[in-house]
Amino acid sequence: MKRLLIFLVVVPMAVATLSAQEVVTTNELMENVSTYAAENYTSYVENQMVENTAKYDLKVPSLECNNSLQVGGGLPGLMLMAMLDLLYVDIDICPDYTQYESLSDQLAGHRYYRTEEYVVTSLTLDYGCRVKKWLSLGAKGAVGFRTRGIRHKITDDLLYRESRVAASLLFNMRFDWLHRRNVMMYSSLGVGVTSIFDYNDGMVFPMYDATFVGLTAGRKFYYFLEWGAGASGTVRTGVGCRF
Repeated sequence: MKRLLIFLVVVPMAVATLSAQEVVTTNELMENVSTYAAENYTSYVENQMVENTAKYDLKVPSLECNNSLQVGGGLPGLMLMAMLDLLYVDIDICPDYTQYESLSDQLAGHRYYRTEEYVVTSLTLDYGCRVKKWLSLGAKGAVGFRTRGIRHKITDDLLYRESRVAASLLFNMRFDWLHRRNVMMYSSLGVGVTSIFDYNDGMVFPMYDATFVGLTAGRKFYYFLEWGAGASGTVRTGVGCRF
Protein backbone atom coordinates (compact mmCIF):
# COMPACT_ATOMS: atom_id res chain seq x y z
CA MET A 1 0.00 0.00 0.00
CA LYS A 2 2.82 2.36 0.85
CA ARG A 3 4.52 1.70 -2.48
CA LEU A 4 1.29 2.46 -4.33
CA LEU A 5 0.97 5.82 -2.62
CA ILE A 6 4.57 6.72 -3.48
CA PHE A 7 3.97 5.77 -7.11
CA LEU A 8 0.82 7.89 -7.30
CA VAL A 9 2.65 10.91 -5.88
CA VAL A 10 6.00 10.63 -7.69
CA VAL A 11 4.77 9.85 -11.20
CA PRO A 12 2.47 12.88 -11.55
CA MET A 13 5.25 15.15 -10.22
CA ALA A 14 7.70 13.75 -12.78
CA VAL A 15 5.22 14.22 -15.60
CA ALA A 16 4.54 17.79 -14.50
CA THR A 17 8.26 18.52 -14.33
CA LEU A 18 8.84 17.12 -17.83
CA SER A 19 5.89 19.12 -19.20
CA ALA A 20 7.23 22.32 -17.65
CA GLN A 21 10.67 21.67 -19.13
CA GLU A 22 9.10 21.00 -22.53
CA VAL A 23 7.17 24.32 -22.39
CA VAL A 24 10.33 26.22 -21.41
CA THR A 25 12.32 24.53 -24.16
CA THR A 26 9.61 25.27 -26.75
CA ASN A 27 9.40 28.93 -25.71
CA GLU A 28 13.18 29.33 -25.87
CA LEU A 29 13.23 27.71 -29.30
CA MET A 30 10.50 30.02 -30.60
CA GLU A 31 12.32 33.07 -29.23
CA ASN A 32 15.58 31.96 -30.86
CA VAL A 33 13.84 31.37 -34.20
CA SER A 34 12.12 34.76 -34.03
CA THR A 35 15.39 36.51 -33.19
CA TYR A 36 17.20 34.76 -36.01
CA ALA A 37 14.44 35.62 -38.51
CA ALA A 38 14.39 39.24 -37.41
CA GLU A 39 18.16 39.54 -37.75
CA ASN A 40 18.62 37.69 -41.01
CA TYR A 41 15.39 37.35 -42.97
CA THR A 42 14.42 41.02 -42.63
CA SER A 43 17.76 42.18 -44.04
CA TYR A 44 17.46 39.58 -46.79
CA VAL A 45 13.99 40.82 -47.75
CA GLU A 46 15.20 44.45 -47.75
CA ASN A 47 18.15 43.53 -49.97
CA GLN A 48 15.85 41.65 -52.34
CA MET A 49 13.50 44.63 -52.54
CA VAL A 50 16.40 46.94 -53.37
CA GLU A 51 17.70 44.51 -56.01
CA ASN A 52 14.24 44.05 -57.52
CA THR A 53 13.69 47.83 -57.60
CA ALA A 54 17.06 48.34 -59.28
CA LYS A 55 16.27 45.62 -61.83
CA TYR A 56 12.86 47.17 -62.49
CA ASP A 57 14.40 50.62 -62.94
CA LEU A 58 16.91 49.27 -65.45
CA LYS A 59 14.03 47.97 -67.54
CA VAL A 60 12.60 51.49 -67.83
CA PRO A 61 14.54 53.40 -70.53
CA SER A 62 13.71 56.82 -69.05
CA LEU A 63 15.46 55.70 -65.83
CA GLU A 64 18.17 53.54 -67.36
CA CYS A 65 19.43 56.33 -69.67
CA ASN A 66 20.63 59.59 -68.15
CA ASN A 67 20.71 61.69 -71.34
CA SER A 68 18.04 62.65 -73.85
CA LEU A 69 18.05 64.66 -77.07
CA GLN A 70 14.92 65.66 -78.96
CA VAL A 71 13.96 67.80 -81.96
CA GLY A 72 10.53 69.08 -82.85
CA GLY A 73 8.29 71.95 -83.78
CA GLY A 74 5.32 73.79 -82.35
CA LEU A 75 2.22 75.77 -83.17
CA PRO A 76 2.56 79.48 -82.37
CA GLY A 77 1.10 81.21 -79.35
CA LEU A 78 0.50 84.92 -78.90
CA MET A 79 4.11 85.50 -77.83
CA LEU A 80 5.62 83.84 -80.89
CA MET A 81 3.15 85.58 -83.17
CA ALA A 82 4.04 88.94 -81.65
CA MET A 83 7.79 88.28 -81.96
CA LEU A 84 7.38 87.48 -85.64
CA ASP A 85 4.93 90.38 -86.14
CA LEU A 86 2.22 88.04 -87.37
CA LEU A 87 -0.33 90.07 -85.40
CA TYR A 88 0.43 93.28 -87.24
CA VAL A 89 0.19 94.66 -90.78
CA ASP A 90 3.15 96.54 -92.22
CA ILE A 91 1.98 99.85 -93.65
CA ASP A 92 4.58 99.87 -96.41
CA ILE A 93 3.30 96.60 -97.91
CA CYS A 94 -0.43 97.29 -97.72
CA PRO A 95 -1.89 98.71 -100.95
CA ASP A 96 -4.56 100.60 -99.01
CA TYR A 97 -1.87 102.85 -97.51
CA THR A 98 0.10 103.81 -100.59
CA GLN A 99 -0.72 107.47 -99.93
CA TYR A 100 1.75 107.34 -97.01
CA GLU A 101 4.63 106.11 -99.17
CA SER A 102 7.25 108.41 -100.61
CA LEU A 103 7.55 108.99 -104.36
CA SER A 104 10.60 106.72 -104.57
CA ASP A 105 8.70 103.97 -102.74
CA GLN A 106 5.80 104.29 -105.15
CA LEU A 107 8.14 104.15 -108.16
CA ALA A 108 9.88 101.10 -106.67
CA GLY A 109 6.48 99.54 -106.13
CA HIS A 110 5.96 99.60 -109.89
CA ARG A 111 9.31 97.96 -110.58
CA TYR A 112 9.47 95.35 -107.82
CA TYR A 113 7.12 92.85 -106.21
CA ARG A 114 7.11 90.83 -103.03
CA THR A 115 7.13 87.05 -103.26
CA GLU A 116 5.02 84.71 -101.16
CA GLU A 117 5.94 84.81 -97.49
CA TYR A 118 7.15 81.66 -95.73
CA VAL A 119 6.68 81.32 -91.98
CA VAL A 120 8.16 78.75 -89.60
CA THR A 121 6.94 79.56 -86.13
CA SER A 122 8.99 77.17 -83.96
CA LEU A 123 11.78 74.64 -84.41
CA THR A 124 13.26 73.25 -81.18
CA LEU A 125 16.32 71.33 -80.04
CA ASP A 126 16.32 70.09 -76.44
CA TYR A 127 19.04 68.29 -74.44
CA GLY A 128 18.53 67.00 -70.90
CA CYS A 129 20.67 65.17 -68.34
CA ARG A 130 18.92 63.32 -65.50
CA VAL A 131 20.42 64.20 -62.11
CA LYS A 132 17.66 62.62 -60.02
CA LYS A 133 14.88 60.16 -60.72
CA TRP A 134 12.45 63.09 -61.00
CA LEU A 135 14.73 65.91 -62.24
CA SER A 136 16.64 66.59 -65.47
CA LEU A 137 18.69 69.69 -66.27
CA GLY A 138 19.66 70.85 -69.73
CA ALA A 139 19.40 73.43 -72.48
CA LYS A 140 16.79 74.21 -75.09
CA GLY A 141 17.06 76.17 -78.30
CA ALA A 142 14.09 77.45 -80.29
CA VAL A 143 13.98 79.38 -83.55
CA GLY A 144 11.18 80.81 -85.65
CA PHE A 145 11.31 82.96 -88.76
CA ARG A 146 9.39 84.52 -91.61
CA THR A 147 10.87 85.55 -94.94
CA ARG A 148 9.93 86.80 -98.42
CA GLY A 149 11.88 88.14 -101.36
CA ILE A 150 11.77 91.45 -103.21
CA ARG A 151 12.16 90.79 -106.96
CA HIS A 152 12.21 92.86 -110.14
CA LYS A 153 8.99 92.57 -112.10
CA ILE A 154 10.70 92.25 -115.48
CA THR A 155 13.99 90.45 -114.85
CA ASP A 156 12.80 88.61 -111.72
CA ASP A 157 16.16 89.38 -110.08
CA LEU A 158 16.21 89.22 -106.29
CA LEU A 159 16.84 92.66 -104.81
CA TYR A 160 16.85 91.58 -101.14
CA ARG A 161 14.86 89.54 -98.64
CA GLU A 162 12.58 90.84 -95.94
CA SER A 163 13.15 88.44 -93.05
CA ARG A 164 12.67 88.27 -89.32
CA VAL A 165 14.24 85.60 -87.11
CA ALA A 166 13.44 84.97 -83.43
CA ALA A 167 16.03 82.72 -81.74
CA SER A 168 15.83 81.64 -78.08
CA LEU A 169 18.37 79.93 -75.83
CA LEU A 170 17.14 78.68 -72.45
CA PHE A 171 18.28 76.78 -69.38
CA ASN A 172 15.69 74.06 -68.95
CA MET A 173 14.50 72.10 -65.89
CA ARG A 174 12.33 69.03 -66.49
CA PHE A 175 10.31 67.39 -63.72
CA ASP A 176 9.46 63.74 -64.45
CA TRP A 177 6.42 62.49 -62.58
CA LEU A 178 5.59 59.21 -64.34
CA HIS A 179 8.01 56.50 -65.48
CA ARG A 180 6.80 53.42 -67.33
CA ARG A 181 8.45 51.05 -69.76
CA ASN A 182 6.97 52.72 -72.85
CA VAL A 183 5.55 55.98 -71.46
CA MET A 184 6.94 58.92 -69.49
CA MET A 185 5.10 62.09 -68.40
CA TYR A 186 6.69 65.31 -67.25
CA SER A 187 6.51 69.10 -66.91
CA SER A 188 9.29 71.61 -67.51
CA LEU A 189 10.32 75.23 -67.09
CA GLY A 190 13.01 77.11 -69.01
CA VAL A 191 14.44 80.63 -68.64
CA GLY A 192 16.79 82.48 -70.95
CA VAL A 193 16.94 85.11 -73.69
CA THR A 194 15.52 85.70 -77.16
CA SER A 195 17.19 87.60 -79.97
CA ILE A 196 15.11 89.03 -82.81
CA PHE A 197 16.93 89.84 -86.03
CA ASP A 198 15.08 91.90 -88.59
CA TYR A 199 16.27 92.79 -92.08
CA ASN A 200 17.15 96.24 -90.72
CA ASP A 201 17.04 95.93 -86.91
CA GLY A 202 17.56 93.66 -83.92
CA MET A 203 16.82 93.34 -80.20
CA VAL A 204 17.42 91.03 -77.21
CA PHE A 205 15.11 90.46 -74.24
CA PRO A 206 14.35 87.82 -71.55
CA MET A 207 12.31 84.78 -72.49
CA TYR A 208 10.72 81.76 -70.84
CA ASP A 209 9.37 78.42 -71.96
CA ALA A 210 6.97 76.21 -69.99
CA THR A 211 5.64 72.72 -70.61
CA PHE A 212 2.49 72.15 -68.60
CA VAL A 213 2.08 68.50 -69.60
CA GLY A 214 4.51 66.45 -71.70
CA LEU A 215 4.33 62.82 -72.80
CA THR A 216 6.82 60.50 -74.49
CA ALA A 217 5.88 57.20 -76.15
CA GLY A 218 8.68 54.76 -76.89
CA ARG A 219 11.88 53.43 -75.36
CA LYS A 220 15.35 54.44 -76.58
CA PHE A 221 13.75 56.21 -79.56
CA TYR A 222 10.49 57.94 -78.79
CA TYR A 223 7.80 60.34 -79.96
CA PHE A 224 6.84 63.28 -77.74
CA LEU A 225 3.84 65.56 -77.43
CA GLU A 226 3.69 68.68 -75.24
CA TRP A 227 1.27 71.40 -74.28
CA GLY A 228 2.81 74.61 -73.03
CA ALA A 229 3.61 78.27 -73.65
CA GLY A 230 6.57 80.49 -74.41
CA ALA A 231 9.43 80.27 -76.88
CA SER A 232 8.51 76.80 -78.19
CA GLY A 233 4.86 77.55 -78.91
CA THR A 234 1.67 76.04 -77.54
CA VAL A 235 1.39 72.48 -78.91
CA ARG A 236 4.78 70.85 -79.66
CA THR A 237 5.60 67.50 -81.16
CA GLY A 238 8.66 65.68 -82.44
CA VAL A 239 11.03 62.78 -81.89
CA GLY A 240 13.88 62.07 -79.49
CA CYS A 241 16.40 59.50 -78.30
CA ARG A 242 17.79 58.41 -74.94
CA PHE A 243 21.40 57.39 -74.38
